Amino acid sequence: MWYKILFLLVMVNTFYNGQSMTTVFAESKKVISKPKEANVILYANIDRKNGMYRDLDMKIDEGTRYFPYWVNVTNPSYAPRILYNDLNQDKKKDLTIV
Repeated sequence: MWYKILFLLVMVNTFYNGQSMTTVFAESKKVISKPKEANVILYANIDRKNGMYRDLDMKIDEGTRYFPYWVNVTNPSYAPRILYNDLNQDKKKDLTIV
């Protein structure tokens, strides 16, 4: 009996360690927007059944911001775009997502 429990604990640890979860996360997200002039990438899970982007992540330089409630259609006409322009004429470019 004890060896069955030990086997189960080893299997659970193998499937749910942090490294495996990171690998699954990286493979499940798709790049949906990446401007040439800024070091920003927008990732999302794709819900193909409903035609939606879900759980968007925005990576800026080395940091990542997670938006769990951001939902968007996958139609290219309405897909999120990242713009990098000077909006208020202060000679500094501003990051805008539309």
